[in-house]
Order: sequence, then structure tokens, then C-alpha cells
Amino acid sequence: MIAYKIQTDGRAIDLRFVNSIEPGDIAIEGDVIPDIHTLHSLSYIKNLKISAVKAEASKKIDVTLPDWQVRRHHDQVELGVATTLTTANYTAKQQTCQAIRDASNTIETEIQVSSDPNSIDIANHTAWPV
Repeated sequence: MIAYKIQTDGRAIDLRFVNSIEPGDIAIEGDVIPDIHTLHSLSYIKNLKISAVKAEASKKIDVTLPDWQVRRHHDQVELGVATTLTTANYTAKQQTCQAIRDASNTIETEIQVSSDPNSIDIANHTAWPV
């Protein structure tokens, strides 16, 4: 017999062969240990996917408008010197960053309502503007 435990966050742990079940164990019949990732709860998988969406959004924002460009633009405006980015260019980059945040929220909502969050392709999702 095979047994494992589920943590409070839904993560499957302690997958092992057993002769008898201990308190808190979940039992599986059979003689082949499954991939532990298939045993995580749906909520745990959703949280992992949502974390991946947030990381992807962060990467896309960092590429679109890195922090150093924001600081440089603000410094140049405050100093009253010519800006490297035009106001229109800076605004367009800000709007793209907001579109990325909106896409992240859209994908997160899709994951929350999905019965199969692993089927959602985060990196190539059509909601991303870039």
C-alpha cells in the first residue's frame, strides 16, 4: 500500500510504501509510487500557477520599463533637463506595464476558476500584450 500526507497548503508530502496507515495518511492502492506532483490538491496547484503568472508579469514589466529607466526619467524631469525618453514614449511604456498587470489578473482569474490549471499555458497566454 502507498500513503502520503497533505499539508495545510494542499501540498502532498511524505509519499511512501506502508504496511499500515497512520493518522493523517491518505492511502493509495497499488505497488507503483505515482508522481507526487499528481497528488497535490487543486488549490496548491492553482497557487503555484498564480505565482508563476506573477513572476512572468514581473519579468515582462522589467523588460518593458526597467526600474532604472523610471528613476532616470523621474530624475531628469525633477532636474528640469531633457529626458532620454519622450513623454509619449514613457507614457506608452507605462500603459504597456499596466496592460501586463491587467493580463496577469485575467490569467489569475482563469486559473482560479479552472478545474485543470495545469492546462493553462502561462508563458504563451494570449492575454499578454507583449
